[in-house]
Amino acid sequence: IIHISLSSLLSPHSPDPRSPVPFDRRILRLHPRNMWKHSFFLLMAVLAISQRGVDADGLGLPNGGPGLRSNKSASIVQPDPTYFEPAMPLDFFKNIDPSKFEWMNKDEITPGGTTCGFLHARLGAIPRVNYPKVKVYVCVKFAEVQPAPRGNMAVHCGGPGSLSDCVYAMGSEMFLGPSAGTYNVISFDQRGMGRSEPTFVVDECMKETHDPELLTLQVNYLDEQSVRTASRIYKQRNLECWARKDFLLNSTARDGTTKSYHFLQYSGTRQLAEDIERVRRLVGDQKLSVYGISYGTTVMGTYATVFPNHVNLLVLDGSTCPDNDIVDWID
Repeated sequence: IIHISLSSLLSPHSPDPRSPVPFDRRILRLHPRNMWKHSFFLLMAVLAISQRGVDADGLGLPNGGPGLRSNKSASIVQPDPTYFEPAMPLDFFKNIDPSKFEWMNKDEITPGGTTCGFLHARLGAIPRVNYPKVKVYVCVKFAEVQPAPRGNMAVHCGGPGSLSDCVYAMGSEMFLGPSAGTYNVISFDQRGMGRSEPTFVVDECMKETHDPELLTLQVNYLDEQSVRTASRIYKQRNLECWARKDFLLNSTARDGTTKSYHFLQYSGTRQLAEDIERVRRLVGDQKLSVYGISYGTTVMGTYATVFPNHVNLLVLDGSTCPDNDIVDWID
């Protein structure tokens, strides 16, 4: 495990691989309180990796040692096959079952290219339950060398709410050093975000407690009445959001009965980890390297906890508290 002290180098305004996402869909962006964690430690780690190499545990080793073979005549450092299984050929990606994953443009599946598509994911993960399906937007930045020598890597650059355009920065040399061109880098519009459907970005769920012109909170946390007033506003917003009919998804069981599921109960960190696993299986069922920044450390830590046998390398950058109890988190 490499643990780096950086929260984020990523701008929430970086371009999307396809077309711009409306700014108001980039909700739950990286919190300003984390921005003090700047790039120094990450850059030092990248320099160390670049000069010393990477072994199977993600720890630096001298060039020529186990885990990395240095080829000075090549622009990309070649991995030791003892520790890395190459990804499937690009033709395999092009021929994924479109009922499970639908590419927007297969012609962009090229060495060094970036393209996106929709994962058609079951709402839940319990076997033999006929869940309705949701659409999860996924982007892939393909390795310059194909098949990708180091396999596939899933990335998440924080939030919650960072989008699939994470592939641009986190798939670059700034983050991956000389190994950048040897991974297929995969990122997601988490359920409810970006182009994924259904979306959280609806009027019922967007009510805020601040003055949009002054950008100042209309709550004094030292005043009990002010806090109570803000709490009532949030409560009303949450109730209206929960009651939105678009979030009720129905499916028909084999016996002909219809069951309803609420999307908000199936759109958390655990479900994102399950969507990552669905994509891993679709792109070749090989071990996956995972890299998370800030809230992304919770995502990738959850993935590694639930699917430990499917992880190759794990990088946690600027770890957040893994506690899932908001009351404990506030305390």
